Amino acid sequence: MVMINKRLVFASAFFLIIINATAQVRFSANPAAISRNADALLSITAISAYPNAVTGEVTIRVSVDGSGQPICVINFAGIKIFPGANMMSRFRELANRSFFDNDLSNVLRNSGTFAPANYSICCLFTPDDKLLRGINNEQCFFTTVTPRTPLALIHPQDTICDFRPAFTWVGRKTSSSGTSFKVVCVPLNDEQSPEEALQNNPPFINQLLSGQINQMSFPAGVPALKEGRKYAWQVFEVTGDNVLNSSDIFTFVAGCKNSLVESVQSFAEVKSYFTGRKYYFTSSVNFSFTNPYAGKNLSYAIIDIASQKKLTNLPTIRMSPGLNKIVLQTEDIKGLQRNELYKIEIYNLATTTHYFNFIIKD
Repeated sequence: MVMINKRLVFASAFFLIIINATAQVRFSANPAAISRNADALLSITAISAYPNAVTGEVTIRVSVDGSGQPICVINFAGIKIFPGANMMSRFRELANRSFFDNDLSNVLRNSGTFAPANYSICCLFTPDDKLLRGINNEQCFFTTVTPRTPLALIHPQDTICDFRPAFTWVGRKTSSSGTSFKVVCVPLNDEQSPEEALQNNPPFINQLLSGQINQMSFPAGVPALKEGRKYAWQVFEVTGDNVLNSSDIFTFVAGCKNSLVESVQSFAEVKSYFTGRKYYFTSSVNFSFTNPYAGKNLSYAIIDIASQKKLTNLPTIRMSPGLNKIVLQTEDIKGLQRNELYKIEIYNLATTTHYFNFIIKD
């Protein structure tokens, strides 16, 4: 009888060793998907090989890959992991999040999104039953969050005959409710660079905007621009005191005397990059480009900058090999409005989109 009990104890101990060594919880995740935002971390799946449900704690640690700088820790204490797949979103109400005192952690806490960096996201399941605890089975995923789409300024620039202009740019934010656009405009002093002006001069406009927008009307409580004065402006995407994204810097002069210098252009030159220039036309939109391919129809769009809507039913343009000079009659472009800023995008000149900005004047 004693021998039987010894064998039973030995068999039980051996069984626990086998379970301890093999019946662990593994984690499955798409690194790019779980780093989209803080909530996406809950899409991590815990896969249990235990034969029965096991109670314990799951810890998800987010840090900077390489330096180990902590960003966020999510603890799920006292949860029950069942055999097979267990998505952590099932335990959303039990998630306890901790953040840290550094810029990347503040961005994630305030906006819910990851700032550009290299991250490691490590997961660990610790059973409550100490007999089931084996070696540390932490599993890590590695991902890179790249900078967001650049913010590209559109208007105002150069010389404008408008002393209360609207400010227009291109570049959409994420859907996070914690982020905002901030438009900053400052006057330039003589022999001062735009960068120095934005860093040192009191802002003439410092406006915080919420929502998925790309235009700001001139603020009602701000005095009109001064004739002949030069200004610099820039757009930031921010969350709290943290800057997530920033545009380039545009300068402009308020004054109608010089606005006619930018008279109607004969032909706009199509470029694969934004030159900061806009073209003025009256009865036709004229542009030129070189086609390195065989003759075919031009694939293009005309976009209203303010609304980002594409005009429909555009005229068909047949381009030939070599130099092309295109003349589009404005009366043939349905929906085209005078004194509005538009962009033409051309898609089949090369591997990149070509474009230019224009306005139809009276």
